[in-house]
Amino acid sequence: MKYRAEIDGLRAIAVVPVMLFHAGFGLFSGGFIGVDVFFVISGYLITTLIINDLDASRFSLLHFYERRARRILPALFLVVLFCIPAAWFLLLPEDLTEFSRSLVAVATFSSNIFFWKESGYFSTAIELRPLVHTWSLAVEEQFYIFFPLLLMAVWRFGKRAAVWILIAGFIASLAVAQWAAYNKPEAGFYLLPTRGWELLVGTFAAFYLQRGPVRTSTRINNLMSALGLAAIIFSVLMFDKMTPFPSLYALVPTVGAVLIILFALQGTLVHWLLSLKGVVGVGLISYSAYLWHQPLYAFARQYTLGKPGVAVFLLLGLLSLVLAYLSWRFVEAPFRKRSSAGMSRTVIFGTALSGIVVMMSLGIGGHLERGFPGRYPAFQTVSQSLGDWGDHDECYLNGAQSDARIRACVNRQPFVYLIGDSHADAISASVRARMQAEGVNMVTWAYPGCLPIRGTLERPRNKQQACQKYKKQFARYFAEYPAPVILSARWRAYMYGTGFDNGEGGIEFSRNNTQSIVLGDPDGDLDRLIEKELIELRSLAPVIVIDQIPEAGWDVYRKVVSRSRWKGAYDEITTSYDVYRHANARVNALLDRVEPGIDVVRTAAIVCSDDTGRCRDTMNGLPLYRDDNHPAPILAHMIADEVWHKLESHVVRKSPADTGQAGLQPIDGFY
Repeated sequence: MKYRAEIDGLRAIAVVPVMLFHAGFGLFSGGFIGVDVFFVISGYLITTLIINDLDASRFSLLHFYERRARRILPALFLVVLFCIPAAWFLLLPEDLTEFSRSLVAVATFSSNIFFWKESGYFSTAIELRPLVHTWSLAVEEQFYIFFPLLLMAVWRFGKRAAVWILIAGFIASLAVAQWAAYNKPEAGFYLLPTRGWELLVGTFAAFYLQRGPVRTSTRINNLMSALGLAAIIFSVLMFDKMTPFPSLYALVPTVGAVLIILFALQGTLVHWLLSLKGVVGVGLISYSAYLWHQPLYAFARQYTLGKPGVAVFLLLGLLSLVLAYLSWRFVEAPFRKRSSAGMSRTVIFGTALSGIVVMMSLGIGGHLERGFPGRYPAFQTVSQSLGDWGDHDECYLNGAQSDARIRACVNRQPFVYLIGDSHADAISASVRARMQAEGVNMVTWAYPGCLPIRGTLERPRNKQQACQKYKKQFARYFAEYPAPVILSARWRAYMYGTGFDNGEGGIEFSRNNTQSIVLGDPDGDLDRLIEKELIELRSLAPVIVIDQIPEAGWDVYRKVVSRSRWKGAYDEITTSYDVYRHANARVNALLDRVEPGIDVVRTAAIVCSDDTGRCRDTMNGLPLYRDDNHPAPILAHMIADEVWHKLESHVVRKSPADTGQAGLQPIDGFY
């Protein structure tokens, strides 16, 4: 296969935006599309090698897998070897446990499946996971396993038949990706069936170019290759985390990459740009650079327990390139050459098997030892203070549930509703315990990332069907069985769509960028809609709103446990009260307007002080938050007390011994 310098240049165009995106530079909000460009390049190169060998009747699966092992595994093993001691010193027990499991996933070419399964709302932020980027390697590895077998099977029917079969696979994969982007976004992002079409885009380019280069004028080549480069740049600058992906939107960068592969021929401006020595140099080390950058970024975030500054990320990016050059020069290149001394097929497969066994052994050991918690003196005490996440009562409803289950709950008189998102989830067990102590039952409806206000739509539109279904179901039962309702949500985040920055280095990771809009009217007045909904609820029953619980910005749990290892005794952790007031001015103004008829629990009064101007994140050395915003049990219990103080005037209590018995009248016990 003839070497094309511009393809290495295209690799550089792919890897640099990915690195800048992972560093958190807002200008490159769509930098994640670099992975999609890599998929197209891989599909093109791999297919070219396979079909050329099939045409010459010399294709060998053993030889193909050997080449893939030489290309992928040596640098990967080197980076993993670096990650293991860094993880030991920097990761908390639960993070080291997850890292250990990810080692097994990397070793078995299934890290995309692993990170998909670990991509829940409350899982570790992806920015903190050293090996999360290996999901794309797993997609390619799975493609390399199955694609040659498919081509070998269909080749006997002729090249035209093979192309039509691949076209059918492309259409099916793209259709599934489009559906998944709106209905199963995590699965759609990570899995081969929804990513395969991107590799097939490159495959079609390989089939087309097997006949020879495109025979069009230099003017057309210039235009088409420039359009391709513009499409990639447009995607990098204009796409963001709100863009459903990999949906039809992904056609923009992938088609752009194909246009460059097809038309960036010698004599075109794009060919000249991508063939510049420096650009090609970055392209040559792009694989190693991709491997190195995420562990460096993740460990820096773990060490600082926040978001390092711009200068730090620039230095880490530069370090990634330096390490990439060294690993390319002394690891990648020697292993890729069969002529290198001692690099026979037997050595390659033996080394690969040994590396896989070592990774799996270490991974299984770290998992069984639960991340070696003895490394952190405060771990056990802090973990006990956090307890078990969640409310396990049968009347805790995570989203819409069966009518039989709900009716059994609303017939337990007297009762109250608690509705909301993950903040309602975080306090539900504590509020329930307080209610039960007063002889009151509680029905909780909670769904993560879902504002408990009808007529709103959350962006990105992940899990929207479940969110809307839960809100409709609550509204139906509330109308039929009106009872006091407590609302708890992360109001500020839905209004602004941003994470919290405490102004002192605690910048919340971007997984929480969820914004609400008015359903059917993206430019509608969200605040007015919330007011209207609260007033409508109040027309049927008493309403208690828990305001925006002060956010920490940094992960309080991690900060407490990490300090116990490295710094021993420490002062209480606090954040600025003024920052809280400023960040929540809009929320507080809204609640001020509705408060005359609606009870508001002012949570800042619990943890913030006018005298000190600070808000507590810890109390007696224990965290008030599970992470950077969700209340831990200590704070949840204090909030529950305040909720009861607001609620007790609306409830005719029964003795605790009487609770759990079905009542005959839907609103018995309330006035």
